[in-house]
Amino acid sequence: MLLSAVKRRREIPLVHTGTRFPSSEFPVLAFPSPPAPFPSRPGAWELQRYLKWSSRIMNKATQFISEKLSRPFVGIHLRNDKDWDRVCEHIPTTTARQPLFASMQCEGEDFYDGTITKEICSPSTATVVEQVIDWVGKIGARSVFVSSDKDHMIETLNEALNAYDVGTTFLANDFLDHFGCHVCGVAKALVVESAIVCKE
Repeated sequence: MLLSAVKRRREIPLVHTGTRFPSSEFPVLAFPSPPAPFPSRPGAWELQRYLKWSSRIMNKATQFISEKLSRPFVGIHLRNDKDWDRVCEHIPTTTARQPLFASMQCEGEDFYDGTITKEICSPSTATVVEQVIDWVGKIGARSVFVSSDKDHMIETLNEALNAYDVGTTFLANDFLDHFGCHVCGVAKALVVESAIVCKE
């Protein structure tokens, strides 16, 4: 019964849920999958440029950048909590080509640009440090901002960047309100591990 009810709800366009399923009777609608294609199709990627952050997030980010970061800065977005590690375990070790979430954004639609690997999904500390140092040098960065759902790698990055006189900073729990995504989005260069962040 529950499965058939969920299936019926899924077939109804999202714009009609307010009239077909009033919140007074249906406080929660459960969907077995996202109501839109996931990962998003390449034709929809351009829509990201229409994302507008709330004034609360923008003001908080502007204040944080002016107080804690020196421009130009590199933004880093790391997914390294247990949930992401479990996702990366599902990458086949064979040459089978299957997308993983929004991996098309990294490797191209229909894998024109390559095959996703565990190192791409969950890069090693050495890979992250190498890419950050590379971008610090390319843009002459004066600081680095790290957004992460678990390990910000601050000590490791500070040690690696010591010779460049560049420090790293982060804000604990920045994932909770997407604040870190906005700060990363306005960085001069961006090193990302997932497609939730894009350059603005």
